[in-house]
Amino acid sequence: MKDADGVMKISCIHCKRMYTKTKTAATTQLHRHLQSCANYLKAKADKTNDGLLQTQLGFVSSSVDPTACPSLYVGTFDMEKMKESVAHWIMMHEHPFSIVEEDGFNLMQRRGMPEWRGMTRNTAKTYCINVYESEKKKLKSLLKNVNKISLTTDCWKSKNQKIEYMVITGHWIDESWQLRSACLTLFTFHLHAEDLKLPMLFGVAWIGASRVRFTPYLWIMLLPMIQLLKI
Repeated sequence: MKDADGVMKISCIHCKRMYTKTKTAATTQLHRHLQSCANYLKAKADKTNDGLLQTQLGFVSSSVDPTACPSLYVGTFDMEKMKESVAHWIMMHEHPFSIVEEDGFNLMQRRGMPEWRGMTRNTAKTYCINVYESEKKKLKSLLKNVNKISLTTDCWKSKNQKIEYMVITGHWIDESWQLRSACLTLFTFHLHAEDLKLPMLFGVAWIGASRVRFTPYLWIMLLPMIQLLKI
């Protein structure tokens, strides 16, 4: 552009500073200005950072079909959610709490998530307890509308601690006529399941050919479950 005296002027598009165009200066002064222009340097740095940032993708949990692949969404790293996920992983596969302190586990986490800060075994234990209490509240809320429920029992042994467990599972039909099942409570045994007598195991004792009575052991087993179902 030209000023009132007819002199050609050049304006910086970043800071609007004006320079006089001459035949001898050419573009040297303009390049020199860009090296010190604060607005230009900031815009250049922002563009570089945007190019280095990678969009992070997360998964939205599917409530329709648990076997279906959940949809993707653009999300950000959440350390609290990661700790909850680790707690679920520990409980699902019976890992020891100390696994979160292993070098290999933390190396794997940091390779996929540079923001991973790590956690101690005590933190892992706390989050497992929190997840348990949260799932317990969900189950109690779910069972409020259940009128009838069937109970089954089963035994298994922990592969890590070599402890025998008996679990009581509840089965019911929900409002949409779908069969639902949930673990209601479990007990530990110091004896092998095969060493337990069947009448004590199932809480019944046969008298004669047809009469049956409940043993006190059944009520000992059912008491925690009754407390759980008590709304």
